[in-house]
Amino acid sequence: MDRQQDRFRQFIDYCNDVKGASRGQWEYILGMLCPELSDALARLGKHVPCPSHGGKDGFRLIRGRAFDERGLGVCNTCNGGKPMDGIELVSLFRGWEYSTAIKEIGRALGMEWSASKKPMEARPVTPPPPPPDRSAEIAAAYEKAGARIDRVLSECREVDWRGDNAVTRYLRRRGLELVFTDPPKDLLFHPGLAYWDTVEIDGKTDFRNLGEFPAMIAVMRDAAGEVVTLHRTYLTADGYKADVPSARKVMSPRAQMTGASIQLYNCPGDGLIVGEGIETILAAVLANRARKIRVSARSLYNTTLLAGYTAPDHVKRMMIYGDNDSSHAGENAAHELARRHPHVRCRVVLPPNVGEDWNDHYCRATGRPSPGRSSRQPRSARQPVAEEVDESEREPEVEAVSR
Repeated sequence: MDRQQDRFRQFIDYCNDVKGASRGQWEYILGMLCPELSDALARLGKHVPCPSHGGKDGFRLIRGRAFDERGLGVCNTCNGGKPMDGIELVSLFRGWEYSTAIKEIGRALGMEWSASKKPMEARPVTPPPPPPDRSAEIAAAYEKAGARIDRVLSECREVDWRGDNAVTRYLRRRGLELVFTDPPKDLLFHPGLAYWDTVEIDGKTDFRNLGEFPAMIAVMRDAAGEVVTLHRTYLTADGYKADVPSARKVMSPRAQMTGASIQLYNCPGDGLIVGEGIETILAAVLANRARKIRVSARSLYNTTLLAGYTAPDHVKRMMIYGDNDSSHAGENAAHELARRHPHVRCRVVLPPNVGEDWNDHYCRATGRPSPGRSSRQPRSARQPVAEEVDESEREPEVEAVSR
């Protein structure tokens, strides 16, 4: 009995260690262990169908500190409508006991439960019933999303890289004007894209239009080159980020987002640059051009898609540009991507300063203004938003830190 109690205490300590290590890592953890949450992670804080039982918009991950620290999410039906932390979400969607979920989360964080500290045997449990068949519902949602994507694409224009427009002004403010001589593919310009935001009114979700804004549109494609969704960066006419709740948004996808990327450059050879943000990858491309290195480049948008990306078969060398955020989520996702490609020569590189991405570091290393300051419109110059309406539809080489 004393031995069992000792193992139990050890497991409790392990649980507390895993909970502490998981703070700031929930986007990565849930993306790895619960791929059915990819839409909810891509639209953090927004209502989506519950991956467990379906529906229209009853589930969401609670954006902000609650999600960062505890991975909090809520479904209007599951768990009696009460919020669930990340461990409970993993238990729900994988059908695992709480102890199994803890161990799998620990494994994802590199904290394997030692066999020498194996806890007491879990009591047998009845396996959960299989999830309902939602294939028709999902197909209908994808079809509806595809129509919206096609409509936005039809309204887009090619970027005039020699001209003066919202996209070129924005990228110039980010210190990335050197890409204009060999511009990235799959970046488009929308002259006036509506910004819809969700609001909670008496427990129900409603929509409001904050106005129309010029936008930089990035096409996200699957491995076969088919359009999956669109990444939108809302701007002002003079190239600042628009003063909206989230200037960067991804449209609801027309297919599963896992494996999708923004294919900024396609070059001959077996090399590939990958990372999260568009600006990060463009900065990495410029740093490599300074060394006369030209390889294909992909933006994966977030840590979930970065960790789950699968490189094309012809790729033999992959440089993974991770964000050096204080939570280590970007670094962990980069190393997970490398771990999943044992037959590819992978190198994970991080900016030397915590809190930087590669666009920040590129600008600092080349004497350009900080993109964080230059890309945000001064408060006094920001435009008022619209009232609510009804819904209608060769540079110096950049120093890196290898990990």
